[in-house]
Amino acid sequence: MLFSCSVNLFADTANSTTPEPYEKDEFPQWAKDIRRSEIIAFGSMPFVTTWVTVGYGMIGMWVIPENPDNEFCAKYHLADFPNPLDKSKPIFTEDQIKLVVGVSAIISLGLGITDYFINNSKRNKQKKELQLKQEMKGK
Repeated sequence: MLFSCSVNLFADTANSTTPEPYEKDEFPQWAKDIRRSEIIAFGSMPFVTTWVTVGYGMIGMWVIPENPDNEFCAKYHLADFPNPLDKSKPIFTEDQIKLVVGVSAIISLGLGITDYFINNSKRNKQKKELQLKQEMKGK
């Protein structure tokens, strides 16, 4: 009790607690690019997982009746189209859940990496165009 009361007595009130905005060149460009890719990869994960779940259910509906002897079909049998939002009954086994999450993670990572390369190529193209313009002005 004494410690909790003494913290307020010795608090540094001279410093402002208002955060300062980042300066333009505070972080290198590669760090900004990696952070953007990370945000895209993790941000897309819920949406990608939902669509992979729906796609997996559709594959289970269409492939199983056509080829019941297929090992994949026998292992991942889905009798009806599974509703990923229905929590009243389990629709996937643990192996199926691992498969859906793994495929979703790979696709989300691919989206983040693709965005990284697209942004780098755009930036490089803009730099080359700017250099060409500067060379043309210099001549």
